Amino acid sequence: MFGWPAIHVRDAGKEEAPSLKNIFIGIGAESKKEVEAMGVHVGTVATFQDELIELNKNYLTGRALDNRMGGYMIAEVARRLHENKKKLPFCLYVVNAVQEEIGLRGAEMISRRLKPDLAICTDVTHDTQSPMYNKKKAAT
Repeated sequence: MFGWPAIHVRDAGKEEAPSLKNIFIGIGAESKKEVEAMGVHVGTVATFQDELIELNKNYLTGRALDNRMGGYMIAEVARRLHENKKKLPFCLYVVNAVQEEIGLRGAEMISRRLKPDLAICTDVTHDTQSPMYNKKKAAT
């Protein structure tokens, strides 16, 4: 995976553009020794694969994986409620929204439409081991 900090955790106006000097590539290794054991070295050719990828049997990576995992979690809740024939004393809407990084656009639109009394939101946190992340800020 090619890495660059997400738009909503960057310092606006203080950052450099991505270049060969500051962009990184993740292959699922946890140490230099592991990278070398995988046969990767300076000059190894890399290409971008735009699909769900398992890296080194330890990590999954893919585009919009945060939204997809959130959708899976809420779909599992709905499935289990249905399979267990749970009767709820309220109306339940299950919504998977996107664009939370740039203004909560999906959640704002659906909340204005449904006007819920209560909302439960799920999201992910950042892998703060990646280069260029402020570990204290990005993990909060």
